[in-house]
Amino acid sequence: MIPLYRPPIVPELEQKMLECLRSGWWGYGPECHRLESRLVEHAGGWAVATSSCTAALHVAGRMLQVSPDDEVIVPAITFVSTPMAFRSCGFRIRVADVDDETLLLTEKTAKPLITNRTRAIVVVHLYGQKAPVEGLRALCDERGISLVEDCAHRLDLDDKDRPLGDYACYSFNAVKEAPAGEGGLLWCLDERLESKGRALSNLGLAGDTWQRSANLQHRDYQFYSEIGLKLRLQDVAATMANVMLDNRRNLHQKRQAVFRYYERALQNCSPELSFAAQLNERVGMIQLSSGARIKSDSTTVETIELCMDRERWLEMKNAEG
Repeated sequence: MIPLYRPPIVPELEQKMLECLRSGWWGYGPECHRLESRLVEHAGGWAVATSSCTAALHVAGRMLQVSPDDEVIVPAITFVSTPMAFRSCGFRIRVADVDDETLLLTEKTAKPLITNRTRAIVVVHLYGQKAPVEGLRALCDERGISLVEDCAHRLDLDDKDRPLGDYACYSFNAVKEAPAGEGGLLWCLDERLESKGRALSNLGLAGDTWQRSANLQHRDYQFYSEIGLKLRLQDVAATMANVMLDNRRNLHQKRQAVFRYYERALQNCSPELSFAAQLNERVGMIQLSSGARIKSDSTTVETIELCMDRERWLEMKNAEG
């Protein structure tokens, strides 16, 4: 069996994992707080570590306080988690077209779908590409609606710009930029909403056991301020995520090397195909003259889109033997 992807094992990962296990604190604790702090130091606001990016999107949807018939706009090309998280909150999903070249949602493609029931636009940074959030931010401000950034494919903690959305959701899935098996992160700029966001990810509790233990606080009762789910991350996965973030630049270089290997290997696969590669720090895109397009993010080659007729392509390859 040829594996689709092998998660990287960086030198200090095993030692850090062992330290976490021996600490006795396996649930939501200091490593989760460290993970949250990394994003807050970069972008301001507040952040809460969640069990997945899907969970972070769900909490963001709950924060929008849906009413009957409220709608959110999502791009036509994305993973099912994007619409499903908001549908589970009660929203009606409106699917917007994407740009032909980048496959990203834009101000132009989202604007025709806005109605008086629209509560938010969800923009996805697909395959590591940075979506045109400036235009979408201006559109949302103009129409008085929220902007949610789905950053599952793009960890922008090293970028100069902070997120422009009202919410941003990140992934630490096993095939993402900082793989931790599973995990996510919800970010929000409005610090007034932090207590509510933490409660929605923790069964309605705004605080957590680690904070109470660190401050030597104990209560004889628990106050549940929201109807929430248990969607928090735990320190075992957070330890992995922090180590991977520390090594993210090296991991990027290795993935770029894999991308270049595919580029070289596929250059001569057919006389009808020619490549014009565009590779930068975050995303690689290979354009083929036949209309086929191979995209690669900083994780691995994500998808191959063949715009030529499938039967014609198969006939061509069969003829080549």
